[in-house]
Amino acid sequence: MLLLPIRLSKKSAILSAGVPVVSQAEHVTIHKDSVLALADKLERVYLGQKDSIHDQIAWDFGDVHYFADAKDGGPLTCQYVFVLDALNFCFWPTPEYVSHIGADYRVPQVLRPEGVLQYSLALDALIQAKTPIPSGSLMEVEIRACTIQAVEQLHAVLTAKGHRIKVIELDWLLWQIGENAKDHLPNHHRTWSVFY
Repeated sequence: MLLLPIRLSKKSAILSAGVPVVSQAEHVTIHKDSVLALADKLERVYLGQKDSIHDQIAWDFGDVHYFADAKDGGPLTCQYVFVLDALNFCFWPTPEYVSHIGADYRVPQVLRPEGVLQYSLALDALIQAKTPIPSGSLMEVEIRACTIQAVEQLHAVLTAKGHRIKVIELDWLLWQIGENAKDHLPNHHRTWSVFY
């Protein structure tokens, strides 16, 4: 039998690699009703007008630009950084593809109190005790995979409502919300990683 390679975009490959992890997750679940509720809240608080996302996100690139987009506020630079970050997230079984996402603890920390992500009692106990979760462990991989899928679902809801927002902008907005509220958020997971 002749097998022809199917070329997927990097984003499609990353997202499809996380689907089996999310669907079989033991420690993290995504609640679709909470995704819808958070989309409504983001729309009400941050996205009142269809293009207002660009007024809410503070792009601070200083003098570092990988592309000649400094005059436009650096969106290509931001996309480049996020793509490199996302490419570190994969579940391909071959050694040359095994690596880690540029780990993020702030976005799942924002999604949890909104009910979008729900953790098992065992995972929650580790987080409350501030016990490090091993890098590459089932719990850590589930947190990352479910976070990516939850943000994608949130993005789909917002774009269906007519908002012209990129996933990276939504991720950045959620991260900034977390940074602004970090003293009031529940504990975040802790994982030793070169990507933090």
